[in-house]
Amino acid sequence: MSLKNLNLSLDDFSPHPKAGLNFESIKWCNDLIKKHPDIKINLFVPAAYCRLGEKPCYLRNYPDWVKKVNELPDNYRIGLHGFYHRRHPSDLAIHKLRQPSNNDEWQYLNLYWAKHLFDSMIEEFKIAGLKYNKVFRPPGWKISESATRVLMNEGFIIAGNSEYYKKYKNKISGLKWVSYNWDLLSKCNIKGDVLAFGHTSSWTNNYFDEKRFNLVCDLLDKERFEFKFLEEL
Repeated sequence: MSLKNLNLSLDDFSPHPKAGLNFESIKWCNDLIKKHPDIKINLFVPAAYCRLGEKPCYLRNYPDWVKKVNELPDNYRIGLHGFYHRRHPSDLAIHKLRQPSNNDEWQYLNLYWAKHLFDSMIEEFKIAGLKYNKVFRPPGWKISESATRVLMNEGFIIAGNSEYYKKYKNKISGLKWVSYNWDLLSKCNIKGDVLAFGHTSSWTNNYFDEKRFNLVCDLLDKERFEFKFLEEL
C-alpha cells in the first residue's frame, strides 16, 4: 500500500514587515525540517504586497530579502500569490465598481486585465531575481474564469480551493488544480492526503508559529506520509 501524501503551504510570504521579513514562521519551518528532513513546503509570495492604505512592497526593493529566500534549502519552493494581493479601485480599471478588499485581487478579472496583471507579476519576479515554480495561489482563494484560463495557458498549476475548482473543471479542458484540505486551525482529521494551509503573516489566525508547528508534529508522530510539493501531486 502506498503512503499518503503530505504538503505544507504558507501564504503571504513577503518583505512586508508583518509577512515574513524577520522569518519567524521560517524558523518554525526549519525546526520542522530538522525533525523531518524530507518535508516539502510551498511558500506563496505576492510580487508587491500591499494592504489597503499602504504603499506596495515591490520585491525589487528588497534584494537582501530576495537573496535570503533564494538561499533557502531545497525543502522550500516559491509560488506566486498575485501582484498587490489587495483589490482596490486605484489598482486596475476593472475594479472601479468593486468593493475594496485586502484580498480577492483576481476575483473579477477579464482576459485583458488578467493577462496584464500576470505579466506585471512575472516581470516583478524577474527584475527582483526571485526564483519560483509555476504554481499560483489566488489571494483570498477567489479567481475568475478568465484569470484561470490565462494561468493555464502559461503552464501554471492553481493551488486553490475546491469551490472554484468545481466551478471551472467542466469549462476549462485539462485544468491543473490542487486544493488544500487542512487549515491548521485545529488537529487534523483528514483520512487521505493531507494538504496543510497557513500563513507567514502574523495578522491571520493560522500564522505558522509554535502552535501550528506542534499540530504538524503531532500528526507526523502518529502517521507516516510521503512528502510532496504541490506541483508533484
